[in-house]
Amino acid sequence: MKKSNNKTGYSLYELAIVILIIGTLIVGVSQGYNLVYLSRVSNARGVTAKSPISQIAGLIAWYESSLKESFLINQISNGSQLTNWKDVSSSSLLANANILTTTASNAVKFSNSGPNKLPAILFSNGKISIASLSSGNTSQATIFIVFKYTSSPTATYQTLFDGASANFYIAVNNNSVQLNAGTSATTTSSTAFNNSKSYILVAYMNSSGSKVYVNNNDSTFGATATLNIGTNNLTGISLGKSNTNALPFYGHLSEVIVFNKIIKAPERKEIFNYLSKKYNIEVTGL
Repeated sequence: MKKSNNKTGYSLYELAIVILIIGTLIVGVSQGYNLVYLSRVSNARGVTAKSPISQIAGLIAWYESSLKESFLINQISNGSQLTNWKDVSSSSLLANANILTTTASNAVKFSNSGPNKLPAILFSNGKISIASLSSGNTSQATIFIVFKYTSSPTATYQTLFDGASANFYIAVNNNSVQLNAGTSATTTSSTAFNNSKSYILVAYMNSSGSKVYVNNNDSTFGATATLNIGTNNLTGISLGKSNTNALPFYGHLSEVIVFNKIIKAPERKEIFNYLSKKYNIEVTGL
């Protein structure tokens, strides 16, 4: 009787080939993802270059997250701790002015997965700030913010923007926006905020004539009605956390644009249109 000599396993050579194939597939998938991501970032940069922001009078600060100029080169990688966010308005870039700074920590990090899967700053009980703006204080301001929660919001307000002075901030919770320039005033949404969507918020900080628009919706957030928020000045900027109380934001901030005046409705709609295209956020009334 002859003994059976059938194979019962793979040889080292065969295993090496299998491992090589799997490794090649993994590298291919990874490179494919990187190409898609880089293409998306390149497109966002193109949209930014054609934006109307620089042509609108009164621009005093513009923080954007897709441009190479926005951050230190060695901090532009997913999960990197950030220490700087640069103002990309032309005058500030030339003068190296209005740079937001923070101590490196996991509370403020660069992220590849912000709104529309574009670069953003991820906040986890941290802030990045500047004590005073090169343009000086302003008693009126129009402030645009692109943001997305990373967890389901609650009734507790989280600070998106602080004016680096006593009582000047913009905060959001699960269904409303709160403005404060000395006097707190709230406008409520009929549709709750959630962590599955991205939002474009603009606040008109204008004493008793203040307003809020979210995704350019002037009915849901009651922006056709004015809010009385007080008369404190905007002196500087702190993003992600208030300087005067413990209301941190947990989520992504992609873009912050600040004017030292109340911009006109056509200008507001131009900016909403730009941000809508860039971050793939549906807006109304354009």
